[in-house]
Amino acid sequence: MGRLVKVTSIDVVERFAAALKVFEDDAKGALDAVDMEVRKALHWIGHEQKEYWTQRVRRGSDEVHLARQELERKLMLHPGDDRPGCHDERLALEAAKRRLRIAQEKVDAVRRWSHRAEQEVNEYIGAVSQLRRWMEHELPRAQADLARMARALEDYVALGAAAEAPLPEDLAALVGQAPPAEEVEAGTPAAAAADSQSAEPGEANGPAGERGGQEAADG
Repeated sequence: MGRLVKVTSIDVVERFAAALKVFEDDAKGALDAVDMEVRKALHWIGHEQKEYWTQRVRRGSDEVHLARQELERKLMLHPGDDRPGCHDERLALEAAKRRLRIAQEKVDAVRRWSHRAEQEVNEYIGAVSQLRRWMEHELPRAQADLARMARALEDYVALGAAAEAPLPEDLAALVGQAPPAEEVEAGTPAAAAADSQSAEPGEANGPAGERGGQEAADG
């Protein structure tokens, strides 16, 4: 026969199960939001920025080529000592070269940061993988245990004698209840009381009982 249990509030188990469900929803929402931001960042660095600065390199190369052609054309119009300074054309060529150099540096930077971002994302995935596994495997088991515990407690209370009814074995296993108490050891006060209750009527009367029996025999 199982031990007795005093049930005070089944709502505590149900509220804990509800709080666990809220945590599950919040955690999944947060992980999904972070995953979306990570994908957006990788796409922005590895695709959008790469394509943008690659186009700027091609455009810069064309601008340098056109600026150099304009300077050469201006110089060819005035051969010999009559060549003008071509100050504007030279400034335009230098500006085009500077823009091309910046675009090339950006392409190299995008390549480096794209590789670095992928490394950071891989570290993040490894860090949250343990939480994901717990949510996929351990959390459902915990929710199922709480549901079984709540149902067992409700069945126990429904017996109508919570103070006398023994704790069901399945509920005892869930709450970690100790096994039923052992029988009363011999020699203890409880054992002596039990022995006195089970004694024969003649033995309970003692010497007086024996004399009464003897008188009845003589008569």
